[in-house]
Amino acid sequence: MVQLQRHAGPDRWLAAAAGFLTADPVSTNVQAVTAGRIAAGEESTRPHQLWATIEDRAGQVVGVAIHTPPRPLALSRMPHQAAASLADALAGAGHSLSGVIGPRPAAEAFAQTWAARTGTRAVPRRASSLLRLGRLRPPETVPGAAMVAREDQVDLVAHWLRWFSQEADPGPAVEDSATIARRRVLAGQVWLWVDGGLPVSLAAASAPAFGVVRLGPVFTPPAARRRGYASAVTAALSAASLGAGAAEVVLVVDQDNQRAARVYRAIGFRLDHHWVELELG
Repeated sequence: MVQLQRHAGPDRWLAAAAGFLTADPVSTNVQAVTAGRIAAGEESTRPHQLWATIEDRAGQVVGVAIHTPPRPLALSRMPHQAAASLADALAGAGHSLSGVIGPRPAAEAFAQTWAARTGTRAVPRRASSLLRLGRLRPPETVPGAAMVAREDQVDLVAHWLRWFSQEADPGPAVEDSATIARRRVLAGQVWLWVDGGLPVSLAAASAPAFGVVRLGPVFTPPAARRRGYASAVTAALSAASLGAGAAEVVLVVDQDNQRAARVYRAIGFRLDHHWVELELG
């Protein structure tokens, strides 16, 4: 038997979930980073947000979930019954959802129960793999060097972020790319690979959360692809993150993008778990 506990906002959720976030910082990284950003005022609070922990009879947290519309509900790893009970509780409360994302077993258990309770359908939208860095093996023959993106490069970064989004996930953006670019560049979270004096590839990193830094996006314009630039900038940013104290470096890759997966495996990333996003409607 599990029960849903709602929390008033990201600060209280972070406090209530701290033990679970520390024990499983990889599958909870998206939630922890989002909560930290909203708690710090870097992203505005919107109506109908959900900050939840799922607890067993002893009050032990066995899973966490957040919903920051218009994003889908984001789940951590959790037992099948916990995910099903969460779906049952939210459906019973009349909570509105457009989708769910998370580790495959939890997301699919949630979606199955949600669809049964609400009379809707759960439609797979995207399948991804979360990769975890083992021993870093930077490429050795890529021309150029890495640099931290400067404030005068915000427009370039914004353009590349828009380009990446159009390729990876066409549709309305949650936040303006110019706003994201400025915030992340000023925070030192965007690195560029420069060859012949020109930026040719980009990699960004999240703020660390419970020892984990998540890379993404990684983008190289089409004309500069297949030259090793993405490998090089990803490896450089990974090394910098570890050097700054990160215990783990992770990234998410689309399961259909086998070329990118091979690139990341070549520099030391290995599968941790599979993600899935399902539309609910």
